[in-house]
Amino acid sequence: MEKDKLKTAFYIDGYNLYRGIKDCDILYPFYLWLDLGKLCNGLVDKLKENLIAINYFTAYPIGNFPDDEQKKDAHKTYVSALKVSDTRFNPVIGTMAFSEVKCRAKMGCGIVFQRPVEKKSDVSLGVSIVADALNKEIDSFYIVSGDRDVVPALETSRKYRKNDIRITACFPPMRDKDTTEIRSHCDSFSTIEESSIMLCQLPLDIPTKGGGHLYKPRRWDKPPRGTQKP
Repeated sequence: MEKDKLKTAFYIDGYNLYRGIKDCDILYPFYLWLDLGKLCNGLVDKLKENLIAINYFTAYPIGNFPDDEQKKDAHKTYVSALKVSDTRFNPVIGTMAFSEVKCRAKMGCGIVFQRPVEKKSDVSLGVSIVADALNKEIDSFYIVSGDRDVVPALETSRKYRKNDIRITACFPPMRDKDTTEIRSHCDSFSTIEESSIMLCQLPLDIPTKGGGHLYKPRRWDKPPRGTQKP
């Protein structure tokens, strides 16, 4: 029975997952239209775990380039598609802000430029993990991130719940390096395979309750870099 299974939730670092896909030539940009519900369903132990929440921490892009507004619209469409496709999906939207960065390239120019930086998402992800652990809302935690910023949340959750919880790290593609500290706080860990990303894609046309439709953004409907002819 479902009530006898471990209450299970995912905590997805949207930017870390995006960067993993973007850095993989056989995935970007075509496979950004990722069905998180289908992906998460394939990662849980269905005999022991009842998946009740998919928490997705992200922020909408900003910038000064002509296509930045298109990037923002594409991401908003994606979040809307996920909400329509799976009632367990819970988006937590942070903010983006410009940060001054100085060129540090060897023999670089030293020019200071503005770079968009995501704000709040990492903190929100960590707070959500700790809150669900302390309130005993969740028994099995799946962390989709290779960012060590999540470690304090795992430490705190483990401190107060001991072995009463299970923590699993699912590293995005290309994001499993330098993750020893994360692994040390987990019961198990793995890297999400590129083939899983390819197989777990949303439909190209998603009907909405109001009679409308959500379509895969055209900028994402391009062949992956690794399949393009030189």
